[in-house]
Amino acid sequence: MKNTGGKPGRPSSRERIVAAAIDVVMESGAAHLSLEAVAERAGVSKGGLLYNFPNKVALLKALVAEHIIESDIRRMEAEAELGPCRNRTARGFVAAAATEAACGGKPPSGFLAAIAENPDLVAPVRARNAALTARFRDSDDPILSLIAFLAVEGLDTLDLLEANPLNADDRAAVYERLEAMLAAKTE
Repeated sequence: MKNTGGKPGRPSSRERIVAAAIDVVMESGAAHLSLEAVAERAGVSKGGLLYNFPNKVALLKALVAEHIIESDIRRMEAEAELGPCRNRTARGFVAAAATEAACGGKPPSGFLAAIAENPDLVAPVRARNAALTARFRDSDDPILSLIAFLAVEGLDTLDLLEANPLNADDRAAVYERLEAMLAAKTE
């Protein structure tokens, strides 16, 4: 989580609250996401939590926003590292997913909790996915880029549902093959 306020090197109370909410969901499940549990975990009073997030819906919106921002940052960093290349957006998307998987990234349970609690909160994800797929449509191989997007999102969804049958080596091999296909020049 990025530090956007407070003292240098220390997360703001808002960031601590969002991180605590994610931890509560990871440890206890979405059903146990309460403002009281989050405030206790973040080490703030309930009033301090309510100052930052006036209600649970506001906190859930922050969980969704955190998920979108973090995944977009990882993709943009991967794109920058790639430099100009074929299917750059899709390759950055796959590279970011591969890095996250290799680092043992946890599924975004906070995101799932938010959507389960309030299905309307999926709207920002729809908008982000629409913008991303529009970029894929402008790539060198739009259909392959969309296939890569669907493969990564499918793996992430399986992780979120704790139903992914692939081990780490299988998953890495899938990402490697997607990268090779996206990098190859098709005739």
